[in-house]
Amino acid sequence: MMRTALVLDADSPAGLEALQSLGRKGLATHAASPDDCLAFRSRRVSRRWKQPISEPTAFLRWLRDLDAEQAYALIVPSTERSLRSMSSIRWTGSWNIASRSSFVKPGKRSRSTALCC
Repeated sequence: MMRTALVLDADSPAGLEALQSLGRKGLATHAASPDDCLAFRSRRVSRRWKQPISEPTAFLRWLRDLDAEQAYALIVPSTERSLRSMSSIRWTGSWNIASRSSFVKPGKRSRSTALCC
């Protein structure tokens, strides 16, 4: 069975790059964005999802339901928009979310950790 990654905020440059990079590594990729975007036309994207952005609880409910249906190997919150929603609510699910102290501020040099592949 092919591993599948969901990239949130696919309308951002970071989201598009994540989709292209993960696709080159051999993962099937699904893109989520609040609106139609360039990433939805990428040949590396096999599914497209309308990402709700109205409020964190609705976003997390949508994300939990989608993950339960699709069983993603990796979920990439490619911008602060989805990352803030994911970190704003205490999570008791099976996802592993990095702690706030593990994130690198833009412009700071540090060693990075590979998420997959």
